[in-house]
Amino acid sequence: MVAMNETYRLSLINNLEKNIKDFQLILNKIPESPEVDSLTGKGDLKDFFCTVTAVEEDVLKMRLKKIVEEEHPYLPAIQVEKLKIAEEYYRYSLTDLVRQFLVQKEEILKFINKIPYYYWERTGVHELEGHVTFEEFVQRLIRNDQINLSQLKEKFKNNRHKKN
Repeated sequence: MVAMNETYRLSLINNLEKNIKDFQLILNKIPESPEVDSLTGKGDLKDFFCTVTAVEEDVLKMRLKKIVEEEHPYLPAIQVEKLKIAEEYYRYSLTDLVRQFLVQKEEILKFINKIPYYYWERTGVHELEGHVTFEEFVQRLIRNDQINLSQLKEKFKNNRHKKN
């Protein structure tokens, strides 16, 4: 395994920062009104944020922090439906969910910024995938952010077409 260098670590952090800014740009356009569900599909946007918020919470607490705090911790597979129920995000309004999601993204970024690059090679033992490094989880965060950003852009692009 090739040791990670500081430049690469910083480039990954920059990608996370860019993703957060992109989320903020898109999410600042969400109208604060009940009609938002009718614009995006009944409950579709709220369900999206319940899911990503629950998963982000789990990634930070049960993956990233565990790898830093323990030697080769066991990392169970994410069970999205159980997470959504356990975290009770459905009780939040859409505005509060979006706010919570953005706060979580910032918390993850702050946490990752504090971790020295030599910790990025530490691994956890994933239930389905075996040894996974801290770096790989950060790369997945970036990739998943890109997927989620694309989905959000598509939802709002489709809204503009429906209104016209």
